[in-house]
This record gives sequence, C-alpha cells and structure tokens, in this order.
Amino acid sequence: MFTTLLLVTRTLKQVRLTTWLYLIILIAKKVLATVVAALYAFFDKHPDAFVYVTGSTSARTRLYRMGITKFYEEMVQDFDLYGQVGDEFYDFEIDKDYAGFLAQRKFD
Repeated sequence: MFTTLLLVTRTLKQVRLTTWLYLIILIAKKVLATVVAALYAFFDKHPDAFVYVTGSTSARTRLYRMGITKFYEEMVQDFDLYGQVGDEFYDFEIDKDYAGFLAQRKFD
C-alpha cells in the first residue's frame, strides 16, 4: 500500500510539473511572437537599423540562442542574423555560443 501511495504521489507531481512546463512553453512562445511582431514594426519605421540583443546573464543569452535556433529557418527569410564573439560579429551559426545577437531586416 505504501508503494502504491508513493507511486501515485510521484505521478501527481510529474503531472503538475508537466503542466507547468507546458504553460511555460506556451508563455515563452507568446512572448517570442510579441518580440518578433515588435521587430517587424520597428524595422518598418527604421529599415536601415540593426537590433542588438543580449541576455542579462549567460543563461538568458543561451535561451535567446535556443529561440533563434528553433525558428532559424523562418527568421533567415526576413532577417540577416549575426552572433557576437568578443567585439566582432559573424554570420549566425546554429549551436555556437555567442555573447549577443544582431539582426537586420531584409528588404527585397
């Protein structure tokens, strides 16, 4: 009986954790969609501008890289993307660590 109770407790905790992770992913996608919409609006008014992004911590910068990587194919259709290494910027490469990111809208 104790083993069954322990298993049920672990299962409930796992369900709660899964639900929280799902909600966090949904919120993150909405935030990213809002940021991308703001980028389009900004570049419509400032077509020659660059936008620089970096995290307040290395972990946050890594999260930004993961977001860019996840939507890379869609992003490169409309944006030139660069990664910062030291004081220099290079074409963005998936799975490479960067200190920051630079984007410029492509206008055909």
